[in-house]
Amino acid sequence: MACLSGRGAGLLPIVAIVLAWVAGCERGGEASRAVLAERRASWAREIAGLKSQHEVLAARLEGRPGAGAGASAADRRMRAVLDGARQSIADVESQFAQAEGRVGQAIGRGSQAGERALEEESSRARSYLQKLGEQLGAVARQVDEHARTDDEAK
Repeated sequence: MACLSGRGAGLLPIVAIVLAWVAGCERGGEASRAVLAERRASWAREIAGLKSQHEVLAARLEGRPGAGAGASAADRRMRAVLDGARQSIADVESQFAQAEGRVGQAIGRGSQAGERALEEESSRARSYLQKLGEQLGAVARQVDEHARTDDEAK
């Protein structure tokens, strides 16, 4: 029994180190999950803003004289770009949902893997959101330009 207690005493520091390491990983995982939740909320706000901007542009385009069946080629092109932007917004939302799953899996592999995955997904998200903003900005400029042209023609 004395021999076992001697061995047990030698294992206690190792067990304590392993438990401390696991606790540290869990805290790192919790921190990564908290950052992911913040990023998810930020992405949702940006997507909501892009959807709102899309709705405003769609309403402006629908309100243009000659909209509908007799629309000009320029109006049809703007409508196509706007429709493409709507689909892109849906695609990006899907990408964000998949990103959350990938980051969650990476966090399960360890805090460093989770942090790395979170940074990679955040970088992708910034790129997606920037492209969507540029796409909607291009449509807004086109709608503005056509509105000025229509006003000048009157």
